[in-house]
Amino acid sequence: VIELSYGRHNYPVGRNMLVLEDPTHQLQRSDVEAKPELFRPMTQETLNVGPSASTFWLKMRVVSRTPAEWFLHVKAPFLQRVDLFVETAPGYDNKVNYITNVGSALPFRERPVLSNQTVLPLNLVWRDTTTIYMFTFSS
Repeated sequence: VIELSYGRHNYPVGRNMLVLEDPTHQLQRSDVEAKPELFRPMTQETLNVGPSASTFWLKMRVVSRTPAEWFLHVKAPFLQRVDLFVETAPGYDNKVNYITNVGSALPFRERPVLSNQTVLPLNLVWRDTTTIYMFTFSS
């Protein structure tokens, strides 16, 4: 679990993520949640799969130790599509935020954060552990 805390504003998360390659493009969020054993640890700080027609799922868990607003900066300009699922499971209720179809193919004015890069708001619940799934493909 990555702990986001006071005084630190940037967290490289590569080696703290799990990755799943889906060459069939058929897996849905419910499929990857039901089969966590399909994920493998990242062996590099930045996912670099070279030219690939596969879809990739990334998974990480975070907890915010501060009520600050947090964002995920995806430093991969070649990704045409990024879908983000942010699931917080506090003791009283489950909360899922879903941001879909962002990436380089999305017009600037329609992006959740107006930036020429892929920056996504996480909307974390302070002190609760959050599971983040990211679905990406480049072609």
